Amino acid sequence: MSLKNIFFIFILIWIALSCDNKIKDLQPVSDFEKSRDPLPAFQFSITASRSQVISFDSIAQGGNFTISFTPLLHGRISNLSDGKSILLTLDASNWKKDSTEYTIMKNSVARTGTIVLFNSLFRPDTLVPEPVDTACSALPDKKLFLDFNTLTTIVDLFPDTFQGNVDSFSAAIYSVSIMTGNGRLSYLANPASQDQNWAFDTVWYKLKARNRKCFTGKVLITLGDTCEPQAREDVVPVPSGSLIFPETLLTQNDKGCNNSLGSYITRTAKDFDYGNYKVMNTNNGVLTDTLINGSQHYKYVKTVTSATDDLFEYYFKNLNSGRVTKAKVKLSF
Repeated sequence: MSLKNIFFIFILIWIALSCDNKIKDLQPVSDFEKSRDPLPAFQFSITASRSQVISFDSIAQGGNFTISFTPLLHGRISNLSDGKSILLTLDASNWKKDSTEYTIMKNSVARTGTIVLFNSLFRPDTLVPEPVDTACSALPDKKLFLDFNTLTTIVDLFPDTFQGNVDSFSAAIYSVSIMTGNGRLSYLANPASQDQNWAFDTVWYKLKARNRKCFTGKVLITLGDTCEPQAREDVVPVPSGSLIFPETLLTQNDKGCNNSLGSYITRTAKDFDYGNYKVMNTNNGVLTDTLINGSQHYKYVKTVTSATDDLFEYYFKNLNSGRVTKAKVKLSF
């Protein structure tokens, strides 16, 4: 036999032996590797605080495989039988439901499924706490009648059954501060701090109750002797949208307890120094405060054609006491 033929036979034997080794090393291919579908989803009713063994050999259809899990919230997972079974150890707390996602890897094929666990001892809470209402509720306006230069404690800001603290506060004109205690404010009206003896003020406040409930409110304050002449609200018809009317149309109902107006001046703005002439815009028109033949008058002209009413404020100053009050005037079209 020639050397060439011997070498050829050797090559054939080597190829045969190599192929035989590869075939022997491979596992038989099962339906597990042929499919890419999700693995079965299992649901178990389990008693909490007890252990449970689950085997995955039949799911992987035998052979060598590995398995991994996502964590449980109410227990832990331990591997058994070289990773082909698991031991579930569950918490004894009153949990209702838990789950894990499992992945089986076999012959480089990975497939995933889910396991859902229900606690057979779960009992829903019989007492469900009511949700905490932290929204702000508006309280009815409070009205106070006070003297000038008298330190006053404003109390009873919280509605019945609520207690807490003042969260924030402010005053339109005079001084307000918080007091130590359950929701109280201290108020002082000192005219010396102002250019006029304003006989009115508003205090705004925000309350935070102990159960976190929020309240907002305001205190409407009237200062000084209310028996004096003072501004009172009026309604003035303006059917044509334009009107000139005398100051006396507003002051005729401003008399004091003695049925007298006394000595006074009126103004349509808090800057009293504008003399006898003032032009100001209202929401729906223009108001002019001026003298006509030596007497104070108001002239109103509507500028918003679709408006059905308008509003302005006027100030009444008692020249004997210096006390200044204000009132709203509604103009109806």
